[in-house]
Amino acid sequence: MKKIFTFSVLMAALVAGQAFADTTVSTKADLENAIKAAAGTGQETETVINIAAGSYISFSNGFEWPLDCNITINGLTDDEHPDKPVLTMQTKWATPNTEGTATNLHFNNLQLECTGGRTANSKYMFTIADKQDFEVYVGDLHFINCDFTNWNRAIMRCQPNERTVEENGEAFTVKCGGEINSFKLEGCKFYDGYSQANPMPMFYLGLRVVEADIENNLFYNMGYVNAFFAFAYMTDYSVVDINFTMKNNMFVCRPSGTFMTFSSFVGQSSVFTVENNFFLVPNWRDEYNNMDITDSMLVAVPDTLSRLPRKTLANIRYGMGTFSNNVLEQFGKAVNGLDADGEGIWSVDTLNWFTFEDVDFSWDKFTDAQGGLYGIWNGEKVYTAGTNGEPIGAKIQYTSEKQEVVSLTVSIEGSESAEVSVSPAQAKYLKGDVVTVTVDTKGLNEVVSWSNGMTGLSNEITLEEDLNLVITCKETPYFAIWNFQQITKNGSAAAADLVPNFAKAAFKDVQIQMVQYVDSLNGYTTEGQVFQTRGEKMGKPCIIVRDSLYNVAAAHVAYLQIVIPEVTADMTFSAEIGTENYMTKTTNLEASTDGTNWTKLASIDLDTKNSNTWNQISGKLDAFAGQKNVIVRIKGVEESGYWIGQDVIDLADAEGVEPETKLTFYFPYFTNFQLMGATDTAIEQVEANKVAGNAVRYDILGRKINKANGLQILNGKVIFVK
Repeated sequence: MKKIFTFSVLMAALVAGQAFADTTVSTKADLENAIKAAAGTGQETETVINIAAGSYISFSNGFEWPLDCNITINGLTDDEHPDKPVLTMQTKWATPNTEGTATNLHFNNLQLECTGGRTANSKYMFTIADKQDFEVYVGDLHFINCDFTNWNRAIMRCQPNERTVEENGEAFTVKCGGEINSFKLEGCKFYDGYSQANPMPMFYLGLRVVEADIENNLFYNMGYVNAFFAFAYMTDYSVVDINFTMKNNMFVCRPSGTFMTFSSFVGQSSVFTVENNFFLVPNWRDEYNNMDITDSMLVAVPDTLSRLPRKTLANIRYGMGTFSNNVLEQFGKAVNGLDADGEGIWSVDTLNWFTFEDVDFSWDKFTDAQGGLYGIWNGEKVYTAGTNGEPIGAKIQYTSEKQEVVSLTVSIEGSESAEVSVSPAQAKYLKGDVVTVTVDTKGLNEVVSWSNGMTGLSNEITLEEDLNLVITCKETPYFAIWNFQQITKNGSAAAADLVPNFAKAAFKDVQIQMVQYVDSLNGYTTEGQVFQTRGEKMGKPCIIVRDSLYNVAAAHVAYLQIVIPEVTADMTFSAEIGTENYMTKTTNLEASTDGTNWTKLASIDLDTKNSNTWNQISGKLDAFAGQKNVIVRIKGVEESGYWIGQDVIDLADAEGVEPETKLTFYFPYFTNFQLMGATDTAIEQVEANKVAGNAVRYDILGRKINKANGLQILNGKVIFVK
């Protein structure tokens, strides 16, 4: 399968043949313990931690990196899990150390995200303490073949406080968070970043960096970006000469400030090499690009997107700079960051710039820039327009053939229950991509045909052109018996697992709500304890309503309600209820069209039943035929009093209080919800004694059974045996 981004041999060596590997982990606890165990092992001892293929691990918030160690974290992949393992993090260094006890960190083949996502209140992936008054030394901070996504305003931030130091009897005010000896980004992708206003630089550094090497990376869908690389918060006393290299990268973004700021925060012998890069401001708007450009702005000035204010590429005061063979579109060039007296000693060895026109390039020569596909055919002029005939932009962008985007849509006809999946699932595909399309019959369907002539349940397809694939199924009649084990708290609602066998597709939207007080059809309030689900109570999975007696006394008895999109003729709703603890003696089944006026369909008196058993309550909805959004609720009648289980009585006796005054719980259980129509619209129901004893019967998945009741197939006909 063709991929737009293919990575070099580097990761093949890291992942395939790791003779030096120490351990493989797949959980947060194991990963953090392995990292902590490296503390104090020294710079010469490499601790290698492999993240198992398919892993998704979130660091503990504020996890602190150990000192005096050398850690490599590799992400593994395999055929079943081809995507990079995911690490989400808000990590920090918070202990002062010396250069001899620095932390070395190497991340390879991982997807890195910010815990909490791209919100203004999330912390940063990497922080060197927060407003600390000491220095932290980091040796290597390297990222190879990693994806950065879903980050907060800054990926890394260091903001130190001022402190006073003495040198040769003289006191100095110093502000610096420490030092990174070697910072590297290679073969990485940065996309889907911070998407709110008030951005920060991606790497916001109040510390020294001795060497920064940024090569062969892709940056797109950046969201709001103030800058890429910026030094701040430091005093002149703390600067160091930086060797800054930025080669063969592609940046598609619109910064709100100078893209790279060095000004007075680096030493006078610094060296800057910036060559063969794309620096491009997108000329479209979407959720990540030019989000602040409104419709009214475009109406007033239609060419706004092509004439946005240009931001300076770099501001440099000291050192030697080489800027060559970079393509700038709507970016301002690098400038000399003069001091307050208008002086600066930045010197330039080479300084040249290209536009799209200079290199015969344009947005439409990317595979699909607005779709996030930045492949470039190596027959384009930019492939050899860099220094020494090298490509401009990330080398991993280039392809030996022109890439063409093709569309794929897949749909099911003839069934409400069958589902289809496509692997790999992508928003965009390229001509030549291979996908696997699979139908899940849910045990209820037969695949009749594929519109492309294929057969069976699963097929591998090579996409050579746009494809609209229709899979026709024949569905076995059935009705829905819902379970709601996925509901975990008040006010939750869930769509039915199965669709009742009625003609209207709207029944896919039947919803169940668990509430405590309903004041209208469209709203509810929740109070007290939560609704819980149990895998088994009295022999069946069910929903348990937990409500304190305080709320019961306030006449806010919790209950369950179902919203039916449209009631058809001869429709019946039923459920089973029970308890072993404490609930109203009488429970009603009621229906309403407005959530205020209720019609009783049925009633059951638990006081005349046995506890610890399931009791069915059932009612016909004939009076509501043709009505839309009919609410059906199962609600206890407060005036009937409460049935009290023995465990509640024992608890009350032990504490010398009356059960009615003991702060305990209201415990109705609900299970086996059924929505049924007439036999010509849904499924035929028969009594167990009406089924011939020697008839061969199957369950709905086609397995031979001997059970006396339940959903079954008999002589090819689906029945519900009561």
